[in-house]
Amino acid sequence: MFSPRYGWQSDELTDLTWTNPPVVLKDAVPFVPLLKSVDLVVSSGGTMLREAAWFGVPAYSIFQSELGSVDRYLESINRVELIASAEEFGRIRVEKLKQRQPPMAVAGVPEQVVAAVLERL
Repeated sequence: MFSPRYGWQSDELTDLTWTNPPVVLKDAVPFVPLLKSVDLVVSSGGTMLREAAWFGVPAYSIFQSELGSVDRYLESINRVELIASAEEFGRIRVEKLKQRQPPMAVAGVPEQVVAAVLERL
């Protein structure tokens, strides 16, 4: 499945030869239901990559600039795999996702949110 940000990205797909042509989304769809239906996410970084990692979907980043600390952290706990060059695309495991890892739990976050709200009151 391909979710282009710009129309020209879809146009470029027609110039490629595909064994299995991708499904190209024409309109925006709610992201969480979409994540529940995919087997992996390849993204150039950002929110979609991080949400996939959080929900336990295998996530691969092809972002080629300086990484932020969140992406480095997700890589360090094996929730995101960084693909640094075209030669590394073979590391992407394209297979049916049998079982998702559980969503990430971050200790203390609920307490921190409650404390921040109470502080402002």
